[in-house]
Order: sequence, then C-alpha cells, then structure tokens
Amino acid sequence: HNKALEAAEELLQVFPHSEMLYNLKGAIYNNLGYVASSGLSYFDRAIRSYKKAIKIKPNFAEAYNNMGVAAKNKGDLITAIKSYKCAIEIRTNYAEAYYNMGNVLNIRGNYAAAITKYKEALEIKPDYVEAYYNMGNAFNDMGDPSAAIKTYKEALEIKPNYAEVYNNMGVIQKETDSIEASIDSYRKAIEINSNYAEAHYNMGIALTGITFTKPKPELETVIRGLLEDRRRVRPVDISKAVISLIKFDPIIKNLISQLSNGDFENPITQVIVDLSESKLLLKFISVCVLADLELESVIAKIRSDILLNIEKIPETPEIIKFQVALALHCFTNEYIYKKTLEEKQAYHSLLSLVNSLFLKGEQPTSNQILCLASYEALYKHDWSQQISLTSDLLNVTRRQIQEPKEEKNLRSEIPSLEESRDKVSSNVQRQYEENPYPRWVSTGVRSNPRTISQVIKELRLRVNSTKIYKVDTPDILIAGCGTGQHSINVARRFKDSSVLAVDLSLRSLTYAKRKTQELKIDNVQYMQGNILNITKVDRKFDIIESVGVLHHMEKPISGWKALIDCLKPGGLIKVGLYSKLARKNIEIIRKEINQLGIKPTAENMTSFREDLIKSDCEHHQRVTQSTDFYSLSEFRDLLFHVQEHQFTIHEIKECLSDLNLGFCGFESNALTEFKKIYPNSNDLYDLDKWSIYEKGNPQAFFGMYQFWCQKL
Repeated sequence: HNKALEAAEELLQVFPHSEMLYNLKGAIYNNLGYVASSGLSYFDRAIRSYKKAIKIKPNFAEAYNNMGVAAKNKGDLITAIKSYKCAIEIRTNYAEAYYNMGNVLNIRGNYAAAITKYKEALEIKPDYVEAYYNMGNAFNDMGDPSAAIKTYKEALEIKPNYAEVYNNMGVIQKETDSIEASIDSYRKAIEINSNYAEAHYNMGIALTGITFTKPKPELETVIRGLLEDRRRVRPVDISKAVISLIKFDPIIKNLISQLSNGDFENPITQVIVDLSESKLLLKFISVCVLADLELESVIAKIRSDILLNIEKIPETPEIIKFQVALALHCFTNEYIYKKTLEEKQAYHSLLSLVNSLFLKGEQPTSNQILCLASYEALYKHDWSQQISLTSDLLNVTRRQIQEPKEEKNLRSEIPSLEESRDKVSSNVQRQYEENPYPRWVSTGVRSNPRTISQVIKELRLRVNSTKIYKVDTPDILIAGCGTGQHSINVARRFKDSSVLAVDLSLRSLTYAKRKTQELKIDNVQYMQGNILNITKVDRKFDIIESVGVLHHMEKPISGWKALIDCLKPGGLIKVGLYSKLARKNIEIIRKEINQLGIKPTAENMTSFREDLIKSDCEHHQRVTQSTDFYSLSEFRDLLFHVQEHQFTIHEIKECLSDLNLGFCGFESNALTEFKKIYPNSNDLYDLDKWSIYEKGNPQAFFGMYQFWCQKL
C-alpha cells in the first residue's frame, strides 16, 4: 500500500488535476486504514488514514464507514456513530453503515435504537444474515427472548449452517428452561463447527444435572468430543447425563440384569470384548468417577474377574483398550472398590510374579501391568521406572507414574506462609496431604473470559457499589484452592485477572500447579498457607473466593474476617458453606462413624462404604446419590472430615450483618425453581424468602450454599 501511495504521489506531480488519481489516492488511504485497523489493530493510525482519504474525497462513504469501525474497535463509540451518520448521509442505501451503527448502539445499551438500524439495513439488503443475528442479540439483551428466537430462525433460513446463531439460541433456550431444545441447538452448532469452544462450554453447562429418559444416539459423538478435550467440560458435572445414556446401551443393560441375577452369562473375555464397543463408556470411565451403583457393580466385577483369570486373558486390542480405561478409572476414583479376600490373595500372587520378572530382567505382559494398575497406583512400586513404555501402556504410565513424579518435583516451587499452629488446621492439612481433594482429569474453562460487569450480569448479582465495575484487571484470591479446579476456572472466568491461590496442603497444590501448567493457564500463582495468616501476604484483592473451606476451620468467622481484611472496599467475596438442613443425613452418618470408632484408613473407608451400599436405611441410601460417594478423597471429605460446621440461612444473614457485607445473590442450580415460587426480581436477594424456600426443599443446597457478597 505504501508503494502504491508513492506511485500515486508521483503521478499527481505529472497530472496534478487528475480526479481519477485523487480518487485512487483516497482509495489507497482507505485501504491503508483498513489494514491498520483490521489487520494490525492500529486504530489511531487507521483513523488518520481515513481522514486523509476523506480530505481528498469528501463524499467517500466507505471511508466514513470504515473510520466508524476503527473508532468502535478503539472504544470511541461517539466518533463511531458520527462517522456512520456521515456515511449514511452520503449514501442513504448503505446497508453496512446502518448495520454497523446498530452494533454500536447495541454496545451502548440502546437496544431499541439498534433494532431499528438493523431493520433499516434489512430493508436495503433483505439477505443480510449478520443483521438478523445481531438483531436477535439485541432483542435478547432487551429482555425479549421470544423475539430473539424468531429473529435467529430468520437468520437460519438464509444461512442454515450459522453456528453462532445456534449457540446463542441455545443460551436463550436454557435460560427459558427449554433444556432439551438448548442441548439440540448446541449440538447443531458443534456439528457445524467442531472447534467452536464456546458452544462446547455451553453444552457442558446445559448437560449439567440432566438425566435423559430415552436414548440420544445423535449426542454420543458430541459428548465424546467434550470428554476428549481436557478444557471443554468438567466430566463430573455431566455425569448424570452421560450415565443415563450409557445405561440405554443394550449390552450394558443386559450385563446389569445378569449381575443382579448372580453372574455374567458369558466368559469374562467375551464380556470385555462386548463392552469395548461402548466408546462412550470407555471414554467416560477413563476421565471420571462412575457415580452409579449398578454400573459400579459391573465394572468392579469385571476388574475382579480379570484378576482371578489373568493367566487366561489374551492380549487382544479390545481387551487392552478396556483394561487401559479400567486402570485409568480406578486411579481416578483412588481404588475405592472394596477387595474381597480372594482378590487380595490373587493380587499379592500377581504382584510377586511381576516382581520376580523384573528381578530377572524380563518384562511382564501388558495385561499383568494393567491389572495391577487397576488395584494400586504404579508409582508406588520400585519397578515402575523399569516398565517398557509400549503404546498400550503410555496413557496409564503417564497418569500413574510420570504425573505424580512431576508433582513431587514441583514442591520446591511453591512458596509458603507461616505453618499452621492450631490443632484443627494441622489435622485438616494432614487429611489433604493423605488424600488431596479431589483427583480430577478434565475441567471446563471459558474460551472467552468475561469482565466483572459481565459476570455480575450472568449470575444476576445485585451489588451495592458499582465501583467494582471499573476494575479492568481484577486481583483475585482463592482461599482454599484444593487441587486447582477452582483456581483454574476463576482464572479463565474473569478477563485480564491475576489469581493467587492458597491452600493448606502442599500435595494438593502440586497437583493444582501441574494441571495449571498442563492447561497452559498463565495467570495463577500458588502459595501454601493458612487463611488465618492471609493478611501476611500484604495485598488487597478485588475479588476473593472461598468455597468449602471456612466450615472446616475451628472458628469459621475468624477465617472469614481475615479474608475481609484482605478485600478492597466495594470488593466481592464468594463463600461456600455447608447447609445444616441439607446435610442432616450426613450428620447422622458422621455420628455413627464416631460411635463405631472407624478411623479414616483406605481399607476402613472402603469397607464402611460397602456397608452403606448394602444397607436398607434411607439415610444410608440417600448418601449414595452424591457424586462424592464415588472416589476415596471425596468420600473422606463427605463423611470422615476431621472438622465440620454447618449453617442455616438465618445464621448466614447474621454473619453478613456482623461482617458488614451486603448479600449479592446465590450462585445455585436452585435459582430456576426458586423463581417459579418467587417471581419478583427482588426476591432473589431476600434471604428470608430463601430460608422459607429451603425448608420446603431441604436438598436444594445439598452441595453447599454458594453465595456472593460485597464489602460495604
């Protein structure tokens, strides 16, 4: 472009009055502006070029329009609108200028005016599909979801493969409680664009907590794709949906039926070959716990049969594929399945055989290694570094040997505050050193982080001070980050954020740091320390999140006060606390454990868990419905925790008053049902009404209360 501009200048010296050359020069400046704006994001340089083009050619509508685009991208919305108006005055049928002005008006929140401009653009250009798309967005932002859906459908009539339209339709359908329609829209978006990260993320949210009542074969490929990518979804969130689909498989349904009648009808090798065809099952168990007792009984029985018949198990691709998934699954659930006496004896015999083979310099078979890996982590054995890394074993050795080794090497990289001095904190720390909580493989992270104001809008929070909206680069503290899911999700939720994640357990922190590096998240720092010592960090934070932590302290309010001391005025704090009402059954079982004197060893916990499974008591059966029941660290956290406090909504209300915090709203799946009973928008922030709602729905906060408040 610069060379073309020089050539035009030279020609103008020869032909100084040539209108054609002046127009050419203006066009070159316009092109220069376009490249500077769209290609290089040099918006000021682009605007200067457009002004030069307009000076040469005052009626240059395209230059005015393009200058509006550059000004909009720069954030100068007033200049953008003026530029679009000039373009329209010059060319009254300029559809793109009307469309662009609509986009700016939409950004400014002038939704009705934006819709008018989109309609004007469509009168000129009836097939302007982008105008339909953004008009649908404006209708939704204005609070008219029906008009938005209608407009999106008009866009799809013009462009049936418009993935973004399907994604946005899905968002509205979910918000209006049309979950199945929402899932179908996300599926279509993903089928059109398999790399559409936001549609994958939204699909994960839509599938959360869903149980399908009929087969959905069209969803299986999409769900497997979600599970393949470690950044798209948190598998445990969609476990109900996945398990319900898996159980529609005729082979699996038949195996469950056979086992309920005593045993499998076919030899174990045939059972495994049949199951290896279930791609969804194998993918799911390789990345997630299996929160279903019927499926657990099938998997545990197959594990046992493999061990007891190991010398007869052939090394076929189908069997190896299943054994790999089984070994990964058992490592993830931390070997929570109880072993019979026969299994223990067979395991020790196989272990002795493998030990002797390594001592002789020989390699065991892949079947033998994978069988052992489904009963105990490979890194615990001295011979683990001698395993030949064949393609069959790579995934298992990576998860069970290499990754624990990486975590051990990361210990020296994590700084510490002063050590915990109180007895309760020391006991809690010891628990999480023994059982880092939780072990996980994948998590869902946003591809497009949001500003604080956008997050507040998404969560329907009500803030007392709008000062928080002005924070562009939030400094965030995660107090009690565990193994890193929380810190990673927050780091990708808030745009341009800087996150400090603190936890008592160094072993949990090394897991978190490894996963953070694996997912290429670069805005999180980890530190070992006690919340009571957090003020020694000598930093003030815009946002603090502490979920599932304060209720494990000796004095939760002391920990809460320490966090508030680190929070800036007007800052937000998210807190998660156990509900006394929702955990009534848990409390009964905890008392039973204390009366029986059961210590939290792995063997004791798996045995007690088996007793709960076999029990006919309602409160025992109810606890099996929690996903925490299906891995050892989470089971320990659920029932064997060394310290637990529980709260009522009334007590939380008193705490907020004492701590000078304003309640901003719950972050809960119960919001939709609550709004059906209390439709007034202000009801969401009325803790007295939430207290009444919980009494009628005692399991509404079974996980815990998770709520936001603001420092006044």
